[in-house]
Amino acid sequence: MSLARPRHAPVTWVVKRNQDGVSEQWALSSQNTHG
Repeated sequence: MSLARPRHAPVTWVVKRNQDGVSEQWALSSQNTHG
C-alpha cells in the first residue's frame, strides 16, 4: 500500500480510497492533518 498522499486530495480520491478498502474518514482525516 502506498503511503504517499497527495497534498490536495479531491473528493474523488477519497471515494476511490474507500472503494479500495480504506475508510474515507481516514482519508479525510489525513488530508485535514496535512493541512
